[in-house]
Amino acid sequence: MDRKLEAELRHQKKLSASQRFIENKKRFWDSVLELLPEIKEPILEIGNGPFGFFLSLQGKDMYCVDPLNERYLGVFSHLRGAKFISSNIESLEGIPKCKTVLSYNALDHVEDVDASLKRMCELSSDDAVFLIGVDCYPNGLISGTAHLLRKYIDVPHPHHFTRKGITKILGRHLTIERTTDESGFRKFHESAPGPDRSLAGAIYHAAYSSAKKAGLVKGYSLGIKKPVVFVLRKKAHESCP
Repeated sequence: MDRKLEAELRHQKKLSASQRFIENKKRFWDSVLELLPEIKEPILEIGNGPFGFFLSLQGKDMYCVDPLNERYLGVFSHLRGAKFISSNIESLEGIPKCKTVLSYNALDHVEDVDASLKRMCELSSDDAVFLIGVDCYPNGLISGTAHLLRKYIDVPHPHHFTRKGITKILGRHLTIERTTDESGFRKFHESAPGPDRSLAGAIYHAAYSSAKKAGLVKGYSLGIKKPVVFVLRKKAHESCP
C-alpha cells in the first residue's frame, strides 16, 4: 500500500464508529442529498470511505468504490447495504450504467482528476445526475503552498483545488446545474484527527488545537478549506470526453 492510502487508512481508523457518530453522519448525508431532484438507481459512490453516502441509502441498488474498501470491510462492521468494490475509479469496470453518481471529498484523493471524471461519465447513463463535493482553498497562493508541502502535512491529498480551478475542471466533462456551500447542511461536531507521524504533521496539529481552543477556527484544516457542492449532468447532445 502506498503512503497516500496508508495515511488515509490511519486517519479513518481514528474516527469514531459509534452508533451516535453513524447516525449523525447519516443526518448530514440526508441533508446533502436534498440537493438532488431525485435519486435514481443504480447509484455509484466514489471514495465512500467507512462513513459515506451509503449510510443514508440502505436498501438501494448501490455500488461503492474505494481503493481501501477491502481494508474497511475488515475494520468497520457497519459497512453493509451496498456492493463495496476495492478499486480506484479510473479502472473501475463491470457495473451497470448508473443514474446517480455521488462523490464527496474524493476528487482531491484520486491520482488523475480528469481520468476519474471521464470514467464517471462512462459508467453513468445519459440522464444521470452527479453530486460532487470538493474542499476548496480560498486562493491559488494557499492551494499552491499546500500542494508544495503535501508530502509533509497532507499526504492523502495529491490535489489542492480552488473553487475557480475545480469549476473549470468539472466544466470540461459536465454541465453544472447548481452550486452551493455547506451552510444548509445538518453538520455536527467531529473531533480533529490526531497528528501525522512527522514533525510537520505534529506542528500542524498543535497549531490547529491551539486555534480551536481560542475559538478561531471551525472544522478541519484551520478553517482554510471550505466545501463546495455541485449538482451536474452530462453535457447536452454530446458524450463525455
